[in-house]
Amino acid sequence: MKSEKEIYLFILQILERQFGITKELFGERYKEVRLTSKAIGLTGLDLVYLLFEIEKEYGIRIGATSLDDHGFDSVAGIAKAVLLASER
Repeated sequence: MKSEKEIYLFILQILERQFGITKELFGERYKEVRLTSKAIGLTGLDLVYLLFEIEKEYGIRIGATSLDDHGFDSVAGIAKAVLLASER
């Protein structure tokens, strides 16, 4: 399994490739910012697409508990969800 840092970088690649959001936006300052915030601007549908891309890449299923309470709405939260799903 990849490290949290490698997962973080993969998420940034998807955001740049699919949504035109540059990696520079996601320094330490924005790691915890909600992707659906005005600063980033993704929609719920964008997050679903991101979820499918990540599940396909890592061959995992991210559980509903990782999606609760905005757990899948920041780059840091998504990386944690991937790590949790990988442990199963």
